[in-house]
Amino acid sequence: MNSIKQPTLDEITVLLQNNDLPCSDIKDLKLDNFFGYYLNNTLEGIVGLEVYGNVALLRSLAVNHKKSSGIGSKLLLYVDDYALENSIDTLYLLTTTADKYFLKKGFKVLDKDEAPKSIQNTQEFNSICPASSVFMKKEIKQKSL
Repeated sequence: MNSIKQPTLDEITVLLQNNDLPCSDIKDLKLDNFFGYYLNNTLEGIVGLEVYGNVALLRSLAVNHKKSSGIGSKLLLYVDDYALENSIDTLYLLTTTADKYFLKKGFKVLDKDEAPKSIQNTQEFNSICPASSVFMKKEIKQKSL
């Protein structure tokens, strides 16, 4: 059985560490906006959002060893729906390795100077991600009926 639900701090930390992603500040974040994809009660992927009004920083999309299983895509679709339901207009992210993947998912590369102040003030933007990180954005649009 597949399900998406809130993972524990320990589950998030282990999966991030296994994917060589930053997790030093995770304990300080609101975990209500982190979502885990479970297959038979085993966490197979996570995604998180740092929400600042109508914008959010996408944090830590990571999957277990099944890189081409579609779990990342399912989590991104879930986040899009979550954003729509919670009046989030724009998603931002920083990546050092997955910019080509996110381009295929509707994100566009931006100059870091274009980041809203709320995103610029995050630990991820200021100190966790290296200066070489690619900054990206995706506008969340209402689905057509």
